[in-house]
Amino acid sequence: MAKIARGERNNNPGNIRHGAKWQGLASTQTDKDFCQFISPEYGIRAIIN
Repeated sequence: MAKIARGERNNNPGNIRHGAKWQGLASTQTDKDFCQFISPEYGIRAIIN
């Protein structure tokens, strides 16, 4: 079985690291390095900004 990519699991296709207070961040952050968003749309939006 193929493992889902980290960016996909986190709804963070740009693999944005913690630091800024991005809109759409999930209330629970279980990845110590990368932001986790509530949907892929918020992750894409963060890439653009």
